[in-house]
Amino acid sequence: ICGGELAEFELSKVKGAEAGARLLPWQRTHGVFALGVGGASTAVFGLGAGGLKLLRTFEGAAVVGPVLSAHEDEVGQPVAVATTEPSGMQIQLMDPASGNAQPTVQAAGYSSSEHGPVRLLLVHELSSGEHRIVISAADHSFAGVQGG
Repeated sequence: ICGGELAEFELSKVKGAEAGARLLPWQRTHGVFALGVGGASTAVFGLGAGGLKLLRTFEGAAVVGPVLSAHEDEVGQPVAVATTEPSGMQIQLMDPASGNAQPTVQAAGYSSSEHGPVRLLLVHELSSGEHRIVISAADHSFAGVQGG
């Protein structure tokens, strides 16, 4: 998907790629971006000194957003990944270097059946370690979530 020997990735390795891929909005997530793959999955990539790397694939539509921290000087700031499902929203913080994700925060009541797929995500990490999350979906609605 990108030129150069170190930056190439065979997209056919990702489930649903035969139906096409779409670059999702890039929202201040340094070195991390996502591709919507045929509506069946979302592939999250890292781009660094070692080139392009598939970090993780999420089932269904997902969005990647920044984690704004009270500790902005930290190296390796995580990114947030959110998916909406018929039962509600799921949010995970992910390490952009390894693709490892923290346990899922569930937010029942803001579902894809009511609002469509998730489009935008912003997480603010307080100095206490608690998270404030703002998410928007396809119908332009917003939700605020308080997470641990």
